[in-house]
Amino acid sequence: MRQRLVQGVKFDQWEGIKGGTLRGMIESPFANTGIVVGLPPDEADKILDEVAEIKLFLFCRPLLSHAAILPNALKANSIEELLQDSKFSTTDLRDLCLRSEQPALQDIRDACADFFQGDAPQELESEDGSEAEEINDSSQP
Repeated sequence: MRQRLVQGVKFDQWEGIKGGTLRGMIESPFANTGIVVGLPPDEADKILDEVAEIKLFLFCRPLLSHAAILPNALKANSIEELLQDSKFSTTDLRDLCLRSEQPALQDIRDACADFFQGDAPQELESEDGSEAEEINDSSQP
């Protein structure tokens, strides 16, 4: 995947396309380039790291919704530790793999939203609709 991101990809832009399409760039709207331009290596590495994190969020969603696994998942410090736990059976692992094999688009969207929300401070809205102060864990009453 990194190689495709850095080097770019050539493709047949008319294969499988139905209906009208835009092509080229603003400067030359009718140019038929047929390639996707590559990214700088540091940007490609950043994207790959983000994809790995999103996959982790995507894996954790069904993990936390599985009633039999949830108590052990909350005790584990990492996914590797959870998978090595003797209480985590192969049938639980199979069920988890089947649930996460082909996630729905909504699940992917939710995992991306969880990732990009990250550590952003949450804001509360007061009853009159105006925004209140940011929530700060270290604030004292």
